Amino acid sequence: MMTKKLVMVIGVVFILVGLLGFVNDPVLGLFDVDLVHNLIHLGSGILALVFAKKGDYAARMYARVLGVIYGLVAIIGLASEDEILGLFQANSADDWLHIVLALVILAVGFCDLDKMNKMMGDMAAKKQASNPPSTPPSTPPTTPAGGV
Repeated sequence: MMTKKLVMVIGVVFILVGLLGFVNDPVLGLFDVDLVHNLIHLGSGILALVFAKKGDYAARMYARVLGVIYGLVAIIGLASEDEILGLFQANSADDWLHIVLALVILAVGFCDLDKMNKMMGDMAAKKQASNPPSTPPSTPPTTPAGGV
């Protein structure tokens, strides 16, 4: 379920970035985009939502494929000047972002996030059980000044 949720988040982010690119170029003042680049972001986002809706396995496969594609785009971008295969604009900020995206998306696709989440929960529970919260020392009851 965790992979599915993360792919949905990735999809929404790609859609928002694709739409932002139509009104703000360069995006965030850093990333060069053009019509094709924006359409790729929109398409990537829409496909992410479609595959996430199909389930965890489909989301994982989508993330693996998209991660590899973004890795290749990053490598091609680093080797070229201002365009990727003559199809769309990209600058060095885009290239480095594509590297980060590839790594993150590949991690989503290849890591068993549900298993990792369960392990982290088990570790936290085990730690809490072995280190119970300390309670303040109890104070002896006080007697009135006259003492009885």
